[in-house]
Amino acid sequence: MVRYSLVGATHDAFVWTNSDLKQQFDRGQFGDFVLIGDSGYPLEPRLMVPIINPTTPAEELYNKSHAQTRVIVEQTNEILKNHFK
Repeated sequence: MVRYSLVGATHDAFVWTNSDLKQQFDRGQFGDFVLIGDSGYPLEPRLMVPIINPTTPAEELYNKSHAQTRVIVEQTNEILKNHFK
């Protein structure tokens, strides 16, 4: 559902927290699927975000993998935006 009352200046994390999609994830409607977000989002069981100030090689590897995946997601979003202009 799109909420037209939320303007462009509304922070993405606020939109996520108040979304029907988050409620569906919280209820387990998507099984084991997860979403990835940037550091502006809170870490949640179904929302993977980068680790701030990683201290171990495993955390650094996680952040590297997370960033590589986000690049693909951002590129895909741009392709979709351009397709529907």
